[in-house]
Amino acid sequence: LARCEELEAHYRNLVASNKVPLILDCGANSGMATRFFKETYPCARVVAVEPDEDNLKLAKANNSGEGIEFLLAGIGSTDSRGKLIDEGKGNWAYRISTDPGGPVEIVSVKTVLARNGASSVPFIVKIDIEGFESDLFSKHTEWIDRFPVLIIELHDWMLPRTANSRNFLQQISRLDRDFVYPGENVFSISNAALSSPPH
Repeated sequence: LARCEELEAHYRNLVASNKVPLILDCGANSGMATRFFKETYPCARVVAVEPDEDNLKLAKANNSGEGIEFLLAGIGSTDSRGKLIDEGKGNWAYRISTDPGGPVEIVSVKTVLARNGASSVPFIVKIDIEGFESDLFSKHTEWIDRFPVLIIELHDWMLPRTANSRNFLQQISRLDRDFVYPGENVFSISNAALSSPPH
């Protein structure tokens, strides 16, 4: 990224200010992104959120050491319940849907942030949740601009004629952020957060 040095400086400033940079890996799957984040930003706290138990076990096996929390849950706009949808495409493509009596916990970003306390400062959020981003960005999105970097894979290609990215685009377009498209991911970088001192 052209703003990589700026991001690195922000990370160093947080650590120097005795803050813990918080990284959310939403849709952690086997934990490869979790591992990359922790190795790249060793002073950060990484929360790996994954709704499938077998995937989460693999994520734990692929990561060791302190500073990583593994959360067996989906991520959504509100705290609720849901169920996994297996369309036969492999464990990397499990989807989630809301179901009040479902076996899967769904947590909101607000709840995850509250659990990590005031010493943790939002830094990066990565979102690859196989289409459930439509729910995640439907309401309670005040958390978005607290993260200097938001990385998301959108899934309109997988869910045609559903306008699945609509809620994300509506929410993100209101904010002062840059957008970069390397490959299948959108990188959304806050102009405000990286120009402000940590607090």
